[in-house]
Amino acid sequence: MVRFRPEKDGKIFSQHLVDEFFDDTEKRIRRDYNIKSGRFVTRYMKIFRDQFKGGILAYDEAIFNSDPVLAAALWRNIFNASGSAQNTAFLVEYVRYSLQMLDKLNWTELNSKNLQFLRPDKIHP
Repeated sequence: MVRFRPEKDGKIFSQHLVDEFFDDTEKRIRRDYNIKSGRFVTRYMKIFRDQFKGGILAYDEAIFNSDPVLAAALWRNIFNASGSAQNTAFLVEYVRYSLQMLDKLNWTELNSKNLQFLRPDKIHP
């Protein structure tokens, strides 16, 4: 989402991405956990929304800050504060690499349906 921000239609694209994420999350809650009650689905969706917003704030601060700040955000949000330092460092490197690759794309390339990310184990040629 940080890569979309400078683009003219970036805000719209980001909103579509978020909408798709939450639509998929709701479908998975209903299907994978067999939750039928709309009240429970709404409660879980509010929890996910709060976690999503917190994650976005943490990642935004971290991306524009330093690797240790990014590592802390990833460690808290991805590894649930229990991942190894080695795995966290690797993920920081992968996130930074992916952001660099996204920065090299123009809007047409970024908006294509063929956008693919490298597997984390392939970032070192």
